[in-house]
Amino acid sequence: MAKRQVRIKYQHLNDKLPEFLGKKIHVIMKNGSVIFMNLTEINGDSLNGRNMRLDKMTISMQEIEEVIIDINS
Repeated sequence: MAKRQVRIKYQHLNDKLPEFLGKKIHVIMKNGSVIFMNLTEINGDSLNGRNMRLDKMTISMQEIEEVIIDINS
């Protein structure tokens, strides 16, 4: 099955991310690191989720460069 990547830049996070709650996302940070997590909640200025070890994570929106989501097409 083919996959398609959706890239969401920092400016559009609040508009587009709510439809991906409960899905696995790649968060690209401004420092170049990448975090793979399951998105559980979006607060006004942060993302909450769980990494693949099921540890809770909170990421500030100011630290995010973009988010990439794989979608089956």
